[in-house]
Amino acid sequence: MKKIITGVSVVLIAAFFMAATSEWTTNIPTLAGQISTEYPQIEKNFEELEEILAAITNGTVGTTDTANYEVDVVASDVSLDGAIFTEGDAPTTAANEGGVYSAALDGATALWFATESEGEAIPFTNSYRRGEFFRAKFSWKDDDEIYLDDGSYLVKDKWAWWDGQLTEQIAAGSPDASDWYYIYLDHSAITSGTEITATEIINSTTEPSWSADYRGWYNGDDLCIFAVYSDSGSEIDHFWHNGERVAVVHNHSDMALTDIDLGTWTDVTITLPVFTTQGNVAFLSANCGAGEQAVFYWAPDTYGSAGAYVRAVHADVDGVYVKMNYQDVFTSSSQVIEVTATASNDCELSIVCNGWYFPRGM
Repeated sequence: MKKIITGVSVVLIAAFFMAATSEWTTNIPTLAGQISTEYPQIEKNFEELEEILAAITNGTVGTTDTANYEVDVVASDVSLDGAIFTEGDAPTTAANEGGVYSAALDGATALWFATESEGEAIPFTNSYRRGEFFRAKFSWKDDDEIYLDDGSYLVKDKWAWWDGQLTEQIAAGSPDASDWYYIYLDHSAITSGTEITATEIINSTTEPSWSADYRGWYNGDDLCIFAVYSDSGSEIDHFWHNGERVAVVHNHSDMALTDIDLGTWTDVTITLPVFTTQGNVAFLSANCGAGEQAVFYWAPDTYGSAGAYVRAVHADVDGVYVKMNYQDVFTSSSQVIEVTATASNDCELSIVCNGWYFPRGM
C-alpha cells in the first residue's frame, strides 16, 4: 500500500526538519544507544521520520540542488482527497512497493508522484474525480443561438473550462423542426487544462447515453452538458435556466383535453430531453358536467398502482368549472407518465410541459 503525502504535508514536514536538522545530526547519534535500550518504539518512530526526511532531501520532490528543503507544492485547486487516478508508467519492481510517495506538479496540468527509490517519477494522467464538473449557466440568445457562461467539466481524461460567456449556434442556424439538440464538449478538440473557446462546443440531434465508467452523458467521447428544443417553426424554445431547473416559455402541449375514466391508465409522453426523467407540468381539468367531479392521478409509466394525487375537480352549476395544478412529475426512462381518474364521466384532463430538471452527472 503506497503512502501518499500531499504538498501541504510535505511543506510542514520540511519546515520541521529545517529547524531540527542541527539538533538531529548532533544529538541523535549520541543518544542512539540509550533510545534503543530504553525506548524501542521511539527509535522506530525516529527511523520512520528519517525515511521521510530522506525522501524529501534526495531529489524525489522539488529541486535536487543544495536547497534540500525546497519542495514543490500541489496547486490549491488540485484535490487529492478521494481522487481517481489513472496510472501511467508506474514502476513494477518489488523494490518500489511500499515506498513514500510525494506530490509535485509538472507544468500547470499534470500531477506526478515520485518514489523514494532513485526519485523515479510516476505520472498520473487524471487527478480529478470521475464526472467532476461545475455547471455552466445557460441562457437563450435568439431563435438559433444560446449563451454559455463560465463552466468547467471533466471530459473523460481532459479538463475543459472557460471564463466569461460563449455563444453556440444551433445547427449552423438552420435547426430541424420539433427536435431536441444536444450540446456537447468535443473531446477531440479539447486541450486539457487550456481554456476552451466556442470551437470546442458542438451540437447534434444525436442522443447521449449514460456512461457509468465516466459518470456522465456521452455520445462517443463527447460529453453532453445541455439540450434545447427546436419548435414546429424551427426556432429554439425561449428558456430560462437556474441551478437544477430549466423553464420554457412556449409550453409543450403533451395531451389535449381528453376524457380520462376510472380504471384506465392513459400513457402521455412528456417533452423532455432524453437524459432526464423529471419535468414540471400543468394539469388542466375542464368540461365536467353539472354535479360531476373527478380525482386524477399520475404515475411513471408501468407503475401499475394508484399513483400520485393530481387534483379534485368539481363542476359549477353550468358545468364549465376549470381547475389547473402545476406539479413536478417523474417519468419512465422513455419520458412517459400515465394518468387515470376515480370516476367515469365527462371530466377531461390536459397536460402541458413547462420545463425540466438536470439529472445526476450533468
